[in-house]
Amino acid sequence: MTAVTMFDDRERADVYRWVTSALIVTALHSLVFVSWTFWPEPLPPVGDAHPQMVIELSLVPTTTQDTPLDLAPGEVMQESEASTASVTPQASSEEAFAPTLPVAESDVVLPAAQPKETKSDEVKKEPHKGDAKEAPPVKKPDDKKKKSVDRRAAPKTTAAPRAEHRAQHVASSSSGMEAMASVLPSYRQRVAAHLQRYKQYPTELRAAGIRGTSRLTFTIDRSGHVLASRLSGSSGNAGLDAETMAMIRRAQPLPPFPPEITVSSMSFTVPVQFSVR
Repeated sequence: MTAVTMFDDRERADVYRWVTSALIVTALHSLVFVSWTFWPEPLPPVGDAHPQMVIELSLVPTTTQDTPLDLAPGEVMQESEASTASVTPQASSEEAFAPTLPVAESDVVLPAAQPKETKSDEVKKEPHKGDAKEAPPVKKPDDKKKKSVDRRAAPKTTAAPRAEHRAQHVASSSSGMEAMASVLPSYRQRVAAHLQRYKQYPTELRAAGIRGTSRLTFTIDRSGHVLASRLSGSSGNAGLDAETMAMIRRAQPLPPFPPEITVSSMSFTVPVQFSVR
């Protein structure tokens, strides 16, 4: 009796262990399945890529002209080069024509029916007088017609001064644009020389041999104050990009516009190159 009881207890314990093990295995598999199903997907890495920013287009066409610059080495600025690329007049150079002159209306009211009545009356009077020599007075209505035509055609002469004034204004505007175009190259060189005095090559990046070229776009007013600046192209290194933005902050105000440049502001896009010679 005792042996049977011990056997039943042992069998019951084995069954309990098997059931417990099965429950544990089932729970572990369920946990793995739930974790695999509802585990959030990893986000793609951010910060490795440096996308090229597209320069915003304006109504004024942009002229591109790259000019290489030589950067002299010094204590603060090391071996690096900058070049000016493009100058875009921001202000609109619209031609404001002078107001057109109004066409003057003739203030003389011409009786249109009088010439016909006069002609008919004089023609009727000729047979009664019987004098053929009095025929010339019939030409008087023709003189009145000529006067009326001249008076009506006179206001049209105002179109010639108006066109002449407009042509003079266009000529002065074109001469102003030519004068501005003649001084732009020298002014661009002044801006480049001013920037290169404030350009620095970070010491740790230069020692590590890190190179790159960033693109800086900035807008200045007539006094040389920076209205806006942005990194329009990354060099691939955050330190070089930060130095590019720091350069424009240190360099302001830039040289003011010469009198020949009549626009209110201009934008420059400058490639800034960092290289070890």
